[in-house]
Amino acid sequence: MRPKGTKGLRTPSSRSRQCVVESALLFTNRGLLRARDLIEGVPEQGVAFLQTDLDMLDGVATSDAVYHGSVASTLRLRLAFGYELEATPEHLVGILRDNTLIHVRMDEVQAEDRVLLRRGSSVWGKTEPGAFRCVRHPSASNLKIPSTLVLDELTAEACGLLVAEGTLTQRTVAFFSNTDEDNVEAIRQWVHSVGLSLERTACPLDYAIRSVILRQFLAWLGVDYVKAADKQIPAKIMLGGRELMRAFLRGFIEGDGHVDIQKGAIEVSSASERLLQEMQLALLGFGILSARRPKTVIGRDHIYWRLVIYDIEAYEKEVGFISARNQCRLHEALARNAKRKRNPNVDTVPINKYVRRLYEAARTQPSWNHREGRIFGSYVHGSHAPSRAALQRLLKRWEWDCPDECEAIQEFLSLPAAFLAVETIEEREARVVGVCVPEQHEFVVNGFASRTPPELTRNTGG
Repeated sequence: MRPKGTKGLRTPSSRSRQCVVESALLFTNRGLLRARDLIEGVPEQGVAFLQTDLDMLDGVATSDAVYHGSVASTLRLRLAFGYELEATPEHLVGILRDNTLIHVRMDEVQAEDRVLLRRGSSVWGKTEPGAFRCVRHPSASNLKIPSTLVLDELTAEACGLLVAEGTLTQRTVAFFSNTDEDNVEAIRQWVHSVGLSLERTACPLDYAIRSVILRQFLAWLGVDYVKAADKQIPAKIMLGGRELMRAFLRGFIEGDGHVDIQKGAIEVSSASERLLQEMQLALLGFGILSARRPKTVIGRDHIYWRLVIYDIEAYEKEVGFISARNQCRLHEALARNAKRKRNPNVDTVPINKYVRRLYEAARTQPSWNHREGRIFGSYVHGSHAPSRAALQRLLKRWEWDCPDECEAIQEFLSLPAAFLAVETIEEREARVVGVCVPEQHEFVVNGFASRTPPELTRNTGG
């Protein structure tokens, strides 16, 4: 089946090799898609016309073609906090080098560069519940599908709770285990909305949803019959819009998350690497930075994964919690954060040259004193990068006395981006996909601000 919007095929030129791996994720108007989803029906080494809205650093871009590549040499660029992109060496990514924003090839990225990571997304998939109404499974032709069995926010939130706290391997029943009555009530309301009941089991912490058709509906959504290590964000949630993803994240993090009041962060653990990769990028779509790292569990051979959300202010605003218990703990963590110095390395903007210019201008002002010099401190005399919060304080202090210097700094702060340090660059091989954006020449993949060449369509024959 050829992708929607496809009009024909052409042979790619030898220069059309700025590609990403098939598993890369992109925010599009069709949902949060893997790159392989864009080349469905396109033969290997073929190019297909395909119009799709894609997220870019400061708006929406529109692709007009995709290229289905074969196995190629790639580089995997891993950043601080666990964000990563694997692409061909020729692929262009945005970086901050020597206080200047530029695009360079993947094989030209240096260890001291800061890579631009897009925060937020201008493009999401469909949100209308009617677009995700359940289709009857052939083996269940004699079963009546309730008209209320649709993917809405209530269902998405329940899916999050079930993926986090459910046992989903059986085909006639789904089990849910949780001690918080608010979470149990959320599941109970959803189950009742489709005309079913939530049953207690012999274990006081376990509840059962016994319905073949409901379990098939969950499987249709993408809540598959898998164990913990193979869980992922349900496919229909990935195709859904902002509100459906928000509801799923709220449900999942409610179930598997923990508010650490002392650290001022939210921690999520999972046996599934893919699930936390997808969640990290979905959170980034809401502008929320998080750190993903492997962890070992005593007595377990399998590697587990931890996702830590430091920006709990943004999380409270964009996602939130279901239970009163976690809401209360989050408010305690926020209050504690407000009273203490934050970790300056979480969100830094390495534009020391512009800070030095502000320093030189500020020290000529009548209001300048030696205490002001200590505030600028290592930003001017050392290599320490200022945090976003520190720059905002400097702007608030000097915006009237030094407007030109402050304006230059404000331009960087206004970018919807984080500037993350490079951790590793690894040579690999993988199947690749190329995306052409002929007008804007920009798009975001795995959160990385990228550029695309016009040659993919201009220099093709057929």
